[in-house]
Amino acid sequence: MAQGDTKKYIKPWRFDSQGITNRELSRTYIYRDDIIDDFLDPDPDNRLFFLVGPKGCGKTLLIHYKAYLYFNSYEDDRNNLQEVNASRDLVESLDFSEETLTQVGIKELQSVTVWNKVWEFAIMLVVLRKSKVGLPEELKHIEKQFRNARSLSTIVVEVINNIEKYVFSDFFSCRNAMRDRLDDLQQSYVMFVDRLDQALDSLLLRACLKI
Repeated sequence: MAQGDTKKYIKPWRFDSQGITNRELSRTYIYRDDIIDDFLDPDPDNRLFFLVGPKGCGKTLLIHYKAYLYFNSYEDDRNNLQEVNASRDLVESLDFSEETLTQVGIKELQSVTVWNKVWEFAIMLVVLRKSKVGLPEELKHIEKQFRNARSLSTIVVEVINNIEKYVFSDFFSCRNAMRDRLDDLQQSYVMFVDRLDQALDSLLLRACLKI
């Protein structure tokens, strides 16, 4: 397809990209140009981390394909690279299926600082659980409190459902100990996440309907 024909021929993606197997991922599914090639490049120095675009333009497919290329590029070097998704999927599809978010919690979620704390904690917990170093003894209580929250989605939901308990207390002081533990890691970890915008839209819509 010629570059100049893009607007004429590219239409919204009508297939469920999550249902495509790794073996089916191929260049034939993906329109390629310099920008897309830069995003897909599995080079670890590649700093293109985010995809933003309207529904149906193929974001999920591109993220899955990037993850596929990334992990296959380092297949023989697993000691230095580990994926951290809670499941065996290449990409974690976020789903914030909360039911108990309070009005106080809704208000506090307007703060970028709060979201930074929530995401940092959730990602660090997933990585430490998957790593060989694990959680230090003084942080074993975290494992108990989050024993039913295994994925990135469920950890985030647990925190925001109990935002006063976790964010506005001494609990989050454990992040310093978690950071120190991460410094002991000898390998790199990578996580691919999809549906952030849809998950947040669904979360906040349900929360607003409760007010």
